[in-house]
Amino acid sequence: MVTQFVLRTDKKDSAGRCPVHLVVYFDGARLKCATGEKCKPADWNAERQQFRRSYPLRRS
Repeated sequence: MVTQFVLRTDKKDSAGRCPVHLVVYFDGARLKCATGEKCKPADWNAERQQFRRSYPLRRS
């Protein structure tokens, strides 16, 4: 099973924030689920799949 967090930059809102989705791959199936979190692309670390430390609402 592989899990990934993906920032959907193609779905920006008027404030420039993008939704974060959870993608799970299991036995050839793919499940996508919205997390309800949004952030600007500058506040997202794509390599580590998490919010940058500079993001004001980041949880430890």
